[in-house]
Amino acid sequence: MRALNKKSLKILLFGNPWGVPISVRHIDASQICGIVGAEIRPEEHEGLENIANSLSVPVLIQPRSKSIEIRGFIDQVKHLEPNLILVNGYSMLIPVSVFELPKLGTFNIHGALLPRHRGPNPIQWALIGDDRYTGVTIHQMTSKIDDGDIVGQKRFRIQFTDTWQDILSKMEEATHEVLAEVLPHLIDNRALSVKQNDFESTRNRRREIEDGRFDWCQPTIAIYNLIRALVEPLPGAFSLESGKKTKFNGFVPFFEVLALKAQRDSEVLRSKQLTFEVSKENESPYALIFQVTKESPKTELGKLKLIWDDNRLVKYAWTGAKEVNQDIEHFLRRFVSYELGGSLHL
Repeated sequence: MRALNKKSLKILLFGNPWGVPISVRHIDASQICGIVGAEIRPEEHEGLENIANSLSVPVLIQPRSKSIEIRGFIDQVKHLEPNLILVNGYSMLIPVSVFELPKLGTFNIHGALLPRHRGPNPIQWALIGDDRYTGVTIHQMTSKIDDGDIVGQKRFRIQFTDTWQDILSKMEEATHEVLAEVLPHLIDNRALSVKQNDFESTRNRRREIEDGRFDWCQPTIAIYNLIRALVEPLPGAFSLESGKKTKFNGFVPFFEVLALKAQRDSEVLRSKQLTFEVSKENESPYALIFQVTKESPKTELGKLKLIWDDNRLVKYAWTGAKEVNQDIEHFLRRFVSYELGGSLHL
């Protein structure tokens, strides 16, 4: 990646041990004047110190805004005289008196397609919201969270099997791409900016452990999305049934979530006089095979196969008795829209 060579440039980096190294790769080491970490993330301090030591620059720890130490922190930043502040993976609000210091501005790298998903935990909220796309946005920092003018953005698809860790890996690649495009223009003070549309914005709160709880009466896709949004090392999604906690630490394929739900709610896989049993033949995370039987008298009718893409457009194939085609279609319309969150391709 192309280094930026301006001898007078001083860039101050705010972030965590994931975000700071990404920023570092796009900046000449001689231009980095310091690294800032968040007091509320003490587990990140050692990693930041190691990065700073490798660059021979100081590490500052931002205290809480009401701390008596905040004035000293602001003075430390002023002493470094940054021309530009770049923020990536940071979990505290930066004081206005700090982010207004650099002549070239302060810019934040946010893991979402702003103005959607302003605020914390954007990857988790994108999965929980059943978004089909997410991305990375570089925006100017203001006194409001994630609402500054956008100077760069990269979009990528959320695949049906992606966990939050998969998205984080894609986020890293997208961040490198957008930084390579935008950072030279920020340094030259020639970056084009676009105001965010507040009418299209969504704002999220910080998630807590208890937010991982779900109920089996929810749509299967909602349960599935929550599980993949909270795989280890996050605390995990869980259900509580009669005081018993069932926790999911790792990824669970959609058809397995559906089968678990059907054990608790037999109606989810029934339509009129037909029962749809999830087959163990499922060979793809983008497919479902049902064994279809008639309740009375008990009769095996055939197999129903569903295949979909990342847009959740569902095609199906029915191999079995023709006289139940209308019942099959009735089941499909309900299941595809409610349980899978997709649309049927007839």
